[in-house]
Amino acid sequence: MKENNKVGPANGWVKPLSKLLLPLVSMVDMALIVGSLLLVLGHFHIEWDRQRTLLLLFAIVVFESASWLGGLYQSWRSTSFFAEIKKVFLYWITSSVSLVVLVYFLDTRRWPGYTELILWLILAALGMMAFRILLRLLLRWIRRMGRNYQVAAIVGANHLATRIAGNLERNRWMGLRFSGYYEDRTDCSDGRVSIGSRDLTGTIEDLVRLAEERQVDIVYITLPMRAELRIKELIDRFSDTTVSVYYVPDTLALDMLRATWGHVGDIPVLSFVETPFLGPAAFMKRMEDLVLATLILALLAVPMLLVAMMIKSVSKGPVFYRQKRYGLDGKEFRIWKFRTMHVCESDQEFRQARRDDERVFPLGKFLRKTSFDEVPQLFNVLLGEMSVVGPRPHPVPLNEQHRGIIRRYMLRHIVKPGMTGLAQVHGYRGETDTLDKMEWRIKYDLEYIRNWSLLLDLKIIYTTLFVCLADPDAY
Repeated sequence: MKENNKVGPANGWVKPLSKLLLPLVSMVDMALIVGSLLLVLGHFHIEWDRQRTLLLLFAIVVFESASWLGGLYQSWRSTSFFAEIKKVFLYWITSSVSLVVLVYFLDTRRWPGYTELILWLILAALGMMAFRILLRLLLRWIRRMGRNYQVAAIVGANHLATRIAGNLERNRWMGLRFSGYYEDRTDCSDGRVSIGSRDLTGTIEDLVRLAEERQVDIVYITLPMRAELRIKELIDRFSDTTVSVYYVPDTLALDMLRATWGHVGDIPVLSFVETPFLGPAAFMKRMEDLVLATLILALLAVPMLLVAMMIKSVSKGPVFYRQKRYGLDGKEFRIWKFRTMHVCESDQEFRQARRDDERVFPLGKFLRKTSFDEVPQLFNVLLGEMSVVGPRPHPVPLNEQHRGIIRRYMLRHIVKPGMTGLAQVHGYRGETDTLDKMEWRIKYDLEYIRNWSLLLDLKIIYTTLFVCLADPDAY
């Protein structure tokens, strides 16, 4: 082992204090929210009153709830600086939008002005971000002094081992130093070895000895799952030391969708296919939908009424068109849209709209071009049948046509369908006249489920507003 990797047991001295530090960071955030409001009140010479107390408490409850549920307050070794800043921004935006909606719907004459409110929200956000910058700089300085880092070693000489090592080397902010690969078997014929024997740092015996001498803090085992007996033997050998031992399964080879660990009683289980919206995530997603749908409906209520009147004046028939679609868990629901065609086809007679479709009346072409015909789906969102962001729901005949020929097609229904989605912002919206287009749409739908976050939802909404609505191929 290289000399600079030989460290004593005190190098991780922040770790024993982590349970105290994380609540402390939460308290600092609350102090910054309170302090920024006091600064704004002092600047405008405004006295503290009951209304501002209620606003403050509401902001703190929403932000702190989202932060704890969303994993903002967790070990800095598992969260990059930019990921943490994104979470702070996202959760404070959630709190800010909630505050603005609250003030909008209440009697605004009794509440603070919007200038005061917005300045407070901006100052609080800047304060929390600046605090994290200073905290990260402090941790970096401590690590440069040779403190607060841990040494990690890898058991295995396969492609997964090299990927883990690469991540450790690229993400120095984690405070983990990679000490090397350790393996006894370098002549395997099953393709497990992907590094040369000269790149090995030592044998398993060498690593056990280093663990006993407390020169290694973390051991990652990257052996294949079929090596169950050998993995158990390694865990037993390291059990006589104080190192933390992690097993790294090759989940990419299994093509999992939202791989997560859970428990059945005291038995750990690994999910192969799972929805991202469980527990706190489901709550945050629902709150996002309710806030956005309510806000958008409030802004578009008058335009929607005008569009409804225009549809009645230019074409005979109902204002809205309702059609069966597959929703969450493949259950059918009726989707709402402004009618854009002279005809209202039945669910069995469905035929996708095509360019220059003779069934679409002139106003309908404009509504489809701007996607304004989709706005009534906000009612589906409020009813809990849809989300603002998610895989677009397909008509039932289209689902039945493709579910048997496209691999993993029905997995898109483990989440609620959305008004817009990742596939749409990548250009796969409207008519799917070829199998290739539908396959790409499903690929992006599954990628959305695999990588969901509130920040991803905001990116999709932004792209939909400023890119998709100007799509020249929309019809």
